Amino acid sequence: MQWSSAHAGWGAVRNGLTSDGQAIDGIGTHALSLIVYKLPEGYDTFKTKVKLVDNSDSRNRLKFLVLNEKAFEQPSPETSDIKVDLASIGLSGKVVVRDLWEGKEVGTTEGTFTCEKLPCHTTRLYRLSPAK
Repeated sequence: MQWSSAHAGWGAVRNGLTSDGQAIDGIGTHALSLIVYKLPEGYDTFKTKVKLVDNSDSRNRLKFLVLNEKAFEQPSPETSDIKVDLASIGLSGKVVVRDLWEGKEVGTTEGTFTCEKLPCHTTRLYRLSPAK
């Protein structure tokens, strides 16, 4: 699906290339970026993968947000439980959960992962990886 608009704080947003011109499978961008998609009527889900390319700079930080314009049109609960079926993202067996923003391991889970009592308009970023 092609974006309706895209802006990068440094360089350009590119399809199939990183900001420094390396081939990738996906969208490459750098710094503060905004990529807007207009989903066709009738769609109620959006699925994506995000990858932080390590350039050995310890200052790397990633915040990935998905905003829905309808979120501002209707009242929402104070908190929500967000549940992810691990098989739907290609994971099976025991999975290690790490909170990337807090920089600490949350624990392990199997089958599903639930972020409980997430406050309205808040995001979390977790790394889910097979347990060793």
